[in-house]
Amino acid sequence: MKHWLPILLALPVLALAFVLGAFNANPVTLDLVVFQLHWPLGVVLMLALGLGMLLMALVMYLVRVVPLQYQLRRCLRMQKTDVPGQELQLGD
Repeated sequence: MKHWLPILLALPVLALAFVLGAFNANPVTLDLVVFQLHWPLGVVLMLALGLGMLLMALVMYLVRVVPLQYQLRRCLRMQKTDVPGQELQLGD
């Protein structure tokens, strides 16, 4: 059953992609200064959505995960030195 979960979660996204493609089939021109792209509006919308999600994932990684990794390394380093009377503290 575990192997079916990603497929079941991907089905609504795939359905959304088909609906966007079907209702937004009009061609649009993207002028990217150096060159132009002539794609259907549904493709442009899905690409914008995907790029936005990737950008947000990168920002969340840099803002949340990297500081937590630094904090964990600092705590593990303190634990290895085992300084008496000094407690490990998570957070600032």
